[in-house]
This record gives sequence, structure tokens and C-alpha cells, in this order.
Amino acid sequence: MMHTRSGMTIPQGNGRGAQCSPGRPTCNESGRGSRSAAGRPRRAGAALAAGRPGRAGAALAAGRPRRAGAALAAGCSRAIRWACLSMPLLCLAASLATAAPPVTAAESTAPTAQSPAPTAKSPAPAAEPLALPAFLAKVQLHNLAGAEPTEDGQGVKLYRLPKAVRDQMVETNKHSGATGADQMLYARHSEIRFVLNDGEKVENVKIHLQTTKPAEVVFYWGDVLCGSTRIQPGGKARPLVPQGHGLLYSLMDQIPRGRFATRVCRIVLTGGELTLTGIEGDVRPPTPDELAPVMVSYGTSISQGAAASRADLAWNALTARALGYDFVNLGCSGTAYCEPAVADYLAAQPWELAVLEISVNMVGGYSTEEFRTRAAYLIDTLAKSHPDAPIVCISIFPWGVGDFWTNGEAYRKTREFRQALEEVCKASAHRNVHFVSGPELLSVSGLSQDVLHPSDQGMIEIATKLAARIREMQKK
Repeated sequence: MMHTRSGMTIPQGNGRGAQCSPGRPTCNESGRGSRSAAGRPRRAGAALAAGRPGRAGAALAAGRPRRAGAALAAGCSRAIRWACLSMPLLCLAASLATAAPPVTAAESTAPTAQSPAPTAKSPAPAAEPLALPAFLAKVQLHNLAGAEPTEDGQGVKLYRLPKAVRDQMVETNKHSGATGADQMLYARHSEIRFVLNDGEKVENVKIHLQTTKPAEVVFYWGDVLCGSTRIQPGGKARPLVPQGHGLLYSLMDQIPRGRFATRVCRIVLTGGELTLTGIEGDVRPPTPDELAPVMVSYGTSISQGAAASRADLAWNALTARALGYDFVNLGCSGTAYCEPAVADYLAAQPWELAVLEISVNMVGGYSTEEFRTRAAYLIDTLAKSHPDAPIVCISIFPWGVGDFWTNGEAYRKTREFRQALEEVCKASAHRNVHFVSGPELLSVSGLSQDVLHPSDQGMIEIATKLAARIREMQKK
């Protein structure tokens, strides 16, 4: 009968010997061995069987291996118990009781008749990426291309750009320490969109959102503004119920559509890192015919919408609305360094108009030639990938340090950057590339108190003038 414990197999009742587990000295089954001048295994075995390890060492020193093997094989339960506690010493005694030569570390793991070859462990299978939760199929996420499942797979983190792109936006603003990757974690005029299925009521729809910072929520049905609220970080936030009016709901199919079908509910989000944890209600995503062609906007915090009283009042949002476009806001506060990764990403996306506001944030950390090179790559990449879409390039808007501190480096470089962008556009081989001077779109009185970011009035001024310019481009 065989008993196994602590990785060691010990034969019972046959007096033949002991078998050690792989990785330890191998013992044969004869129970015999030549006398060793180094010790007396017979007494060692007897001492171990009696549960007296001190005497085992003395017996080994006396040098009687034959009897030591028999004593070990005869082992009583006390020997078994001791073997479990003192495995190294027992294996040493057993190996001396055999005629086996010393075993090297390499040999100890080699396959033998008594110890089967250890089986190599297969590498653990790579963890499969978590799937997005099923509730996401009910809605369209807009300007949230970086949606990622939460660690538990029960929610969705809502980011503007995919991680593969964000990981390449690592250049740091020397003043704030922020990177483009940081900014693309935050919602900026990002949207959750859906349409009620027949028979469903608005009050049954609940959107469960969490945020890391206070976030603004604006509700639209189509292009009709229907209310706003805010969500706060911490704890379990109350679910959002779309706002609206009974009369609007009853006339929804009669109201002429704007850019979007009026039945499309648009929840416009601006704020911290958002996590969507659930959607209640019988809803579906809008179909392409219920939506509008897309204008993508890339630029600095001015494009992101800083100083506008609401995200939908930023100059690029107003421009898109005036021209009948949907809107993707990739404004990047404190950065917008014309990263090649951004150019490559945008080149692969579907859109019909691109507006680039580049880039006052490069004045402080990049040479004019560096700006020229990066701007040229961005413009050329987008123009080649979308030959039928206008690529509108806006130079630096008026700002206090760059236009009124005449003795500073920023004053000189602001003018150099504006000229460099104009030269890049005029030298382009692509007919869909257009240059627009920032100072021609915004007056100084349209700036807010920091003399950098446009106020609401400045946002309206830019949008009004820019939309007119783009209409002229589209006629040609």
C-alpha cells in the first residue's frame, strides 16, 4: 500500500525502500548499499523511525548503510510523521542507504524508472479582453471613440480617443504638466444618443452615469434644446432622465427636422472622466438617415470650449450647427501639439469637414520650424485621406501675450507661426486645403478676462465669420 504526503511517496509494509518526489535525490528499491565511511544509515533509519532525529545523525556518522535502509523501510507511523516535518533529512538518509552515486541538481529533475519526468507547465492563457456590456447596444456614443469596459465588465469608461492614440500623446505642457492623453480622457461635447422605440415613454428611460469631476449635461431632442443639469462625483449618482416637454413629444413627428431627426435624443456631456454603468428603457441607436454629416474640430482649449458658458456655445459647435454638420470636438486644452498620431488617427475616421485651430500652445515650447513640420504633416495627411472634404486651417487667434507684449518672444513667434501656417497651406498640392487668418475671425473685444479665450460673444463672432468663409469655399 502507498501513502502520499507532502510530495513524497513512502511504500508501506514491503521493506523495499523509499521513493522521493521529483526534484529530490532518487532512491532505488533494493534497500541495499555499500558501507559508507561517512556514516551509519542503519542507526539513522532506526532513529528516524523512533522519531529521534538527533540519533539519526549519529547513526549516519557511524557508517552502516544496509541496516539503515531496512530501518527506513520498516518505518512506523512515527517515522512517517517525522518525514513530513523533516523531508530533507529523510531523503538524505534514504539516498545514503542505496548504492546510488551523488545526484547533481540537473539529474535530480531527470526522468527515472522511479520518478516520472516532470511535465512542463503550459503557459497560462492570455486573459481575453473584456467585452463592452450589452446595454451599450441601445445607444450611440458620439465623440467617445475611446470607450473601454470597466475592470468588472459592468460599465463603460467614456474617453474621446482610443488608448492606442492617447498613449502617443505624451508631450507635457511645461506649465500645467498636462498631456494630450490626459485631456482626451475628459468628455467635451460628447454625446449619448438614442431614439425611443414605439410605445416607450421618456420617463422610463434612465441613464446611469458616474464622473470624477463635476460634469455638465445638456439635453436636446434633435436640435431643440430641452434643458440641462449637472452630475457630481462621488457615491452612486442619481440616474439621468431626459428632459423635454409634453407638447414637444406630441408634435415630434410634425416638427421639421434640423440637422437631426427630432426624435433623436442627444445627451451632451462635458466634464470629468465619465463612466456609463447602465441604460434603462426600450430605446435604440439612431440610424444614419436620422443624423448629419460630420465636422471634426482639432485645436487648443479655445476649440475645446474654454470660457464658453456651455459646451454647445463653443465657436466650433456653433459653426457646425450653422453649416448643418454634426460635430466631433477634439479640442485639447494646454496641448494640441499636432502630434503625428492624431493626424494618422483622424485620417482613418469618417468625416466631411475638418477645422484645425493650430496652435497657440506650441508657441512656448516649439520652434517655428518644428511647428511648420508638424502642421504640414497633419494637413497633408488629412487632405490626402479625405480629398473631397475641405481642410480649414485657422492661425492663432488674437491673444494678449502674443499680440500686445511687443518685446517678448511670444510676440515674435506668434507672427512666425501665423506666417508658417499660411505658407504651408499655400504650398500644399491639395486643392481642399484652405487657410483662414485667426485675427480676421475674432476681435480683441471678443476675448474674455484672460485675454486668451473668447467669451460667448467672441465665440459667436468666430462662428458667424467662419461659417460664411466655409460656405464660399464649398461653392468653388
